[in-house]
Amino acid sequence: MRHVRAKAPPFTIAPLTTADAAALAALHALSFPPGWPAADFRNFLSEARVFGFGTGADPLSGFILCRAVADEAEVLTFGVTPERRRQGRGRRLLAVAMEEARQRGARHFFVDVAENNLAARNLYEKTGFFCVGRREGYYRGAGAPSLAGTAALVLRCDLDDAAPR
Repeated sequence: MRHVRAKAPPFTIAPLTTADAAALAALHALSFPPGWPAADFRNFLSEARVFGFGTGADPLSGFILCRAVADEAEVLTFGVTPERRRQGRGRRLLAVAMEEARQRGARHFFVDVAENNLAARNLYEKTGFFCVGRREGYYRGAGAPSLAGTAALVLRCDLDDAAPR
């Protein structure tokens, strides 16, 4: 029997604002318990160098939050609700963020990812990221005991070499 994957419903991507802080905190807690408080998201989104995008509207189903400084950008945090994963949201959010980083003058894009997060690593590698470092024991497990002692891989994408997606 052949399995056919159902086509995911279309979704929109829009810039994040401080008004999205509570929704971001709720979604962040699903991916990274206990998550960051809404005040942290409000503070980040109040900074001129920080930008982000979200998918869906009510409720938010995915987001990416980034910062660009000089010719570098970094992913601060990134998540998609469990029931909406593997439907292209993460890939599209990352592509939009990479283009925004380019527009802001970034030439290199960085992200830290848990070494055991194979799904995220696969997404980044398919998008042109490669490993440039490793931080032993980076994840202390606060709120996420399964990550205790896990290393973070530092990944980089050279935006001049990455094709817009």
